[in-house]
Amino acid sequence: MVRVGLFSLAIVAHAVDDQMLAGALVKMPTDGLLHFEDLREVEVPVPSHPVKSQVRVQVAGSSVNPVDWKLITSDYAKQWSYPHIFGRDCAGTVVEVGPDVMRLKVGDAVWADNGHDEGCYAEYVLLEESITALAPRGVPLHHSAVLPLVGLTGLQAMYRGGLPDLERGSFPEIVVLGGSGGVGHVTLQIARALIPLVHITTTCGTSNVDFCDKLGANRVIDYHKEDWQDVVKSAKIIFDTVGIPGTAELAYKILEDGGSFITIAGALAPDSVAKSRPSVKQQFFLTDSTDYRNLDMLALMVEWGKLVPVIDRSFSTSEIAAAFNYSAQHRTVGKSSVVPSSSVIV
Repeated sequence: MVRVGLFSLAIVAHAVDDQMLAGALVKMPTDGLLHFEDLREVEVPVPSHPVKSQVRVQVAGSSVNPVDWKLITSDYAKQWSYPHIFGRDCAGTVVEVGPDVMRLKVGDAVWADNGHDEGCYAEYVLLEESITALAPRGVPLHHSAVLPLVGLTGLQAMYRGGLPDLERGSFPEIVVLGGSGGVGHVTLQIARALIPLVHITTTCGTSNVDFCDKLGANRVIDYHKEDWQDVVKSAKIIFDTVGIPGTAELAYKILEDGGSFITIAGALAPDSVAKSRPSVKQQFFLTDSTDYRNLDMLALMVEWGKLVPVIDRSFSTSEIAAAFNYSAQHRTVGKSSVVPSSSVIV
């Protein structure tokens, strides 16, 4: 960035075309249903020059998050402008910075969770510097791109449950329901990185037992064969990423005094249950991506080999319908990535 007198000028690393390709929903569903034929790659204007504390990023990759296709059938779809470009998290290279940007510069490899603004299924995206961090070193950008949203979610769930504050040298028991999914598989790794001696129990289907075991779970419950509530006798934290009705009530019967039930997918226990055990905490939360320093912590975990991105399948933005269809079948193990059609990945 160059400052001239009282004015600041942004420097562009290279010329950017006026148009770009992006994966989008081209029209609002009038019947509240998900129509895959309306998910297409379209040509749209490249985001304008960054202003104030924005950076313009050339996207190397993004990821599939189920919340995206679920929102198509919600009232949120009525608030979008069309075509609506998807993609909540991404990694890429800064090509231009706004006049108030102080921490990032042109050429930096970065990653971010762009929250409800989305827009990462494209060749370029505008991001606020406050949510954008330096990407982990030693990992291809299109690989690290699948981690910001799920990584932040898993990290915040463990902090909300108080895992980092537990006594060092103890063997706290935590339960992660849905260990092979996007949030679940990173939470297994994050919990182990935060407290190496934590005892982790998780659930998954038969074909993913070995997968969860290799990611650090001490005990993997095949939900086709056993119910987790019959196996787990006590736990300090139960983190629900699945959302089966009644899970909170089951958790209250198992959690230790002072324990926590945390969910991103299901309902909380009714007041009658919660009041029966006032020392137990319960909370539903949405991921907070407003502080880039949380991504810095995740980047260190990646660089230290404690957090590994696992990519089930990779799609181009021209394959957005196939990407959402695959996610909607609930078959993804780890994460699916989405890369710009213009990218060539070897």
